[in-house]
Amino acid sequence: MQAVYTIFADFEEWLVPIHDNILISAHDSQDMLHKVTLVLKRCHEYNIQLKLKKSNFGLAEIKKIGYVVQEGKYTVEQDRVRDIMCIPFPKTQKQVQRFLGCCTFISPFIPNYADTFRHIFRMSHKDFNLSIKVQDGTDYETEWTNAKKHLVHTATVYFPRQELEWVLRTDASTSGFGGVLVQMMPLEELSL
Repeated sequence: MQAVYTIFADFEEWLVPIHDNILISAHDSQDMLHKVTLVLKRCHEYNIQLKLKKSNFGLAEIKKIGYVVQEGKYTVEQDRVRDIMCIPFPKTQKQVQRFLGCCTFISPFIPNYADTFRHIFRMSHKDFNLSIKVQDGTDYETEWTNAKKHLVHTATVYFPRQELEWVLRTDASTSGFGGVLVQMMPLEELSL
């Protein structure tokens, strides 16, 4: 997967790499033709073979591998979220790791993901005793439930637009720090 990100890194404004799949967004048919040509040339450079039968072109909306891509934005498919919500409190670290793997799929859509899931990450450590629900003043069963609630309220990710203002937002706490480059979408363009 990292190879896909690296190979197509300079297309990140309009290409979404998901595992061994790529989603290309475009403003119109001319823009799509141009971008598909660039992607095909890049695939040829790296000897990447594509399957035509798995390809779709010119769709206003596409649901693929758990994502919904529409004009200028993408989000996670709600069926995927519902499936993850059904996962019960774990009995083993392997189950925690499996849950985190599923959540990583959705993590770009969860604001403050690292901080929100910090207790769940702690639960995945081999020295953590899952049979003791409250440790060091933290109720891990409640944290598990709260983490799953955040999955229900996933955000929509919008593709960057050069004409909009860019804002660098930073945050820090005792458990982590980070920054994100964002754009403020005009209110009339946001769908509720």
